Amino acid sequence: MPKKIKRKTTKAMKPTPKTQAILEFLKNEGYRPEIDEEGLVQFKKEGETFLCYPYEDDAHYVQLAHPLVCVLSTDEEKQKALWAINEVSRTYKLLKLTLSDDTVGACVELLLHPVAFITEALPRAIAVLASADRTFNEAFRKSPDPAPTSAPTR
Repeated sequence: MPKKIKRKTTKAMKPTPKTQAILEFLKNEGYRPEIDEEGLVQFKKEGETFLCYPYEDDAHYVQLAHPLVCVLSTDEEKQKALWAINEVSRTYKLLKLTLSDDTVGACVELLLHPVAFITEALPRAIAVLASADRTFNEAFRKSPDPAPTSAPTR
């Protein structure tokens, strides 16, 4: 089964107003958010790390991510992950799953107008990411063994 990895955090950055609104919302919901070394809001849910990219240059756009759903070590695992990504993507709204090099990541992209809607949108986005992580792992376990690599037929 693929393994998980962790990110480092720091409390050195001063939040912008949009980031501050996200921090306050998460604190009010019982999370303990921090700002990481890249200025992203980081928090944990059930031991898993989540990131919120506030994109200060876009007043209405927010991306919530679970950047490392898993780390893959073999080509066979990558093939199984692609199958699982497709299965999960057919099930969820707003969700993007990606395979990049040897990691699978998940994110939800939100357009919030006005940004005050963050209090309504973030709980659902967090729930989607947490559920998608579990669903991906279930689909990965159920995925068929990869077929031998060959050229596609026409």
